[in-house]
Amino acid sequence: MLEKDGFQRTTWFTTHRQFSGDKYKLISLEKFHVALANNEILAYMKYGGGFFGINYDDIKNALKSSRVGAFVDGVGFQEIIAQVAKRIPKAIIFTVKNISMGTSPHFLKADSKGQLHRIDVNVMEPDAWTKVHNEMLKTLNHSARISVL
Repeated sequence: MLEKDGFQRTTWFTTHRQFSGDKYKLISLEKFHVALANNEILAYMKYGGGFFGINYDDIKNALKSSRVGAFVDGVGFQEIIAQVAKRIPKAIIFTVKNISMGTSPHFLKADSKGQLHRIDVNVMEPDAWTKVHNEMLKTLNHSARISVL
């Protein structure tokens, strides 16, 4: 839905195996270590026998090609999102949860800085995701340059 509003999804990298979808690129372990040494990696973590994450250039490219901003779809990868929030103070993090679910401890620092926005959702409710989308847009007020999900 955010892509329809002019946001551009950021490409991720992986050193181990290709994830589903076209927003991941496979890089060699050697290329990862060189990029890490050259401070070209925005956020990363070890997962499933390899590394995955986001390069600074990829988020910059997403911002350049978007009308409104960029977003990082990090569902399930709170460690990555927390790193992005730490390195980009303007980043806005949305955590979408069932009302009974807790928030990841990875987000404590982002929450204390006002970057974290929790949206409670009942997925069984009609138009639940439309309501989530509208809440995100209301929070962003289309003035943000970076949105992290």
